[in-house]
Amino acid sequence: MAARVNGYSSGFTSLPKVRPDIIATEYTPCALTAAKLPADIGDAIKRTCHAIEITAFLGHQMKGLDEYILGKVDRYALLLESV
Repeated sequence: MAARVNGYSSGFTSLPKVRPDIIATEYTPCALTAAKLPADIGDAIKRTCHAIEITAFLGHQMKGLDEYILGKVDRYALLLESV
């Protein structure tokens, strides 16, 4: 994959420990102070990101798959908690 996809498995600029397989759109945290008008608050509190994870699991009888996926979810929860 790394030979075919530019930036494969690189971390987000703001959170380098979170390393999806492919980053289509870099993560941007919410920025409430960027709202100039009250009408802009809705857009200012949004977090944006587009990441792609590719999973191939070769474990016997899928043992350990749930722990593997939960580990991925935990890392992406960091994105939701960051400001």
